[in-house]
Amino acid sequence: MIGAFHSALTEIWRGDFAAAKLIGEDAMQRARQLGGDLPMSVALMIQAAAAAHAGDEPAARRDAAAALAAMGALRLPLHWSRCGPRPRWDSSKCPWATMQRHLTFSNRC
Repeated sequence: MIGAFHSALTEIWRGDFAAAKLIGEDAMQRARQLGGDLPMSVALMIQAAAAAHAGDEPAARRDAAAALAAMGALRLPLHWSRCGPRPRWDSSKCPWATMQRHLTFSNRC
């Protein structure tokens, strides 16, 4: 999954959004086979990034929201999540929650 994430980022940086989308689809298939929230959250992050860069706002928002939900289900230890000393998940205070709040889309190239 780590390799897929970095491969997708490389394709996005190269401007090959179709290849990034294919990597995201492959990652989703692997995540379903592996099971668990961590592989699913990584695959959804890949798909959200590929969709956002390709200009597909609805898909990017949907996948980003699903990735954040999958991350929330992980209940990471506080030293990993960097959410502070709260016993419960509070996605509004976590650094990666800003991903969803700061997703902006523009038709300008």
